Amino acid sequence: MKNTLDGTSGRRAQPSPRLPNELLIDVFHAFDSGLQKGHVQKKARPRCRWISLMLVCRHWRALGVSTPSLWQVIEVGDNLRWVKLALARSAFLPIRLLFTDRFSESRTLSFMIPHKERIQMIVVDRSQTCPPPLQLLFHYPLPLLSEVDIATDGAAENSNMPHLCFAEHPMLRTLRLSFYPLPFDDSMFAQLHSMSLSDKVFYSKLLTLEDFSSALRRCARLKELRLHRVLRHLANFNPAPATESAVVALPKLRKLVIEDHPWTTSSFLPKLDLSPQVTLRLCIQWPGGLSDALYTESFDSLLPIDRSNIPILRSITNASIDCWHDSKVALKGRTDDAKITLKIAGSIRDPGTFYLQEAQEQFRILFDGAPLECLEIAGDWDVVPDIHHYLRFFAGYPALRSLKVSGCGSPTTLLRAFIEYQPYPAITTMHLSDSRSGSAESMFLICPHLSSLALKYVKWRQEFIDILLLVLRRRLEYGLPKLKELVLLAKSESPTQELSDTQLWRVLDAHLGDLQSLVTKLNYELVN
Repeated sequence: MKNTLDGTSGRRAQPSPRLPNELLIDVFHAFDSGLQKGHVQKKARPRCRWISLMLVCRHWRALGVSTPSLWQVIEVGDNLRWVKLALARSAFLPIRLLFTDRFSESRTLSFMIPHKERIQMIVVDRSQTCPPPLQLLFHYPLPLLSEVDIATDGAAENSNMPHLCFAEHPMLRTLRLSFYPLPFDDSMFAQLHSMSLSDKVFYSKLLTLEDFSSALRRCARLKELRLHRVLRHLANFNPAPATESAVVALPKLRKLVIEDHPWTTSSFLPKLDLSPQVTLRLCIQWPGGLSDALYTESFDSLLPIDRSNIPILRSITNASIDCWHDSKVALKGRTDDAKITLKIAGSIRDPGTFYLQEAQEQFRILFDGAPLECLEIAGDWDVVPDIHHYLRFFAGYPALRSLKVSGCGSPTTLLRAFIEYQPYPAITTMHLSDSRSGSAESMFLICPHLSSLALKYVKWRQEFIDILLLVLRRRLEYGLPKLKELVLLAKSESPTQELSDTQLWRVLDAHLGDLQSLVTKLNYELVN
């Protein structure tokens, strides 16, 4: 075995050549990439993940010690000797400081003053106490500072918060603040490219929505804006629609995330001029379970009555209706350039499968007339027993080509809708003649261009396969093309797994030939 592996015939294998230092340094950086991307994690972890690689051998340790780029990310915790060592080994490169919960407020940061012109990023995650005494650092201009991320638990006193003067940090482009009050200035955010604000972030309790909008008007370079429970804290929130002169134009904005009360969100959106390229994510955090929110806070409450300034609603081509997760339900849509997500989340564990019918009704209203081509729907199919519900829903999307169905219950009512006769052209999508009877009676079927159908994890019964075969045959008889792809993930209701498997395979074997003749490509699988 040994001879085979090392290619020798009794000779001792030679050690493999040493990796070039440049490649080895790349390995170190790749090993540590999670630290730099994830910033400070909630759980305690080593100062730097790559440090353990220095224990492999003397060469690796020597290379690690002598490579300044490996020491640019510095965790500031309880060991200040380590911090000083990292500062020295980073030489003259820009540094990124990550303050952890282990850092004590009683410690001084004076030893960092000589390095202030190298500070590129400051991240503070203080979930238990107030932020470290950064006042000393923020007192000086930091010419390289490009990113600030400070999160507290909201218990710290305002007097303990270091003052952040944006004018003294001309390279600052990314700002993330949570429970970190700032003195308000309508030009304070003008230089930012990315901004995320959470909860109370302004000293003044009299700050209004118009004040905040005035500051946003100066953000001509802003590309990403996240507002988590911020709008609700603005005083004198005026729900009146914005006048043309008051609309906030953010020409470079590409992502907007708002999590807040629906009435504040729906009142704020009309004040923004959103381009079709803006990805929009809106969320309600419901204090109870989803069942409590069903008829009180629906998806449309997140949007203004006049939605003309949200063009993505009328242009999505791919979408999903997700009612298959605990504590949240969501509507999602996307175009080639942007996405939109509307989500209702409950704080109490509460399955969202029951929400399916309400979610479909809301989807039909919000995305009416969109050129939808691909749709995924997940939920409890037994809660939508009315075939006319499906007829109304799918009649609005005649360009639909791909449909993926998953969840619990049986989608037999949905399948029947695909061959249901529709006498009213106003709500249907295709005119056909009844070729079987030869009559000229008009036929209107939903989804005439459907080419791909996936049915996953739904209840598998004999009735289900019978209806599926009927639908496939009828659509061919009506002159519609074969499905290019049919995907079946079969799941039985049988109480025992052995009986379940036997029944499923019997059904599949009995109808496999018929299914393959009615579609171009058939994929099927037995799932538990």
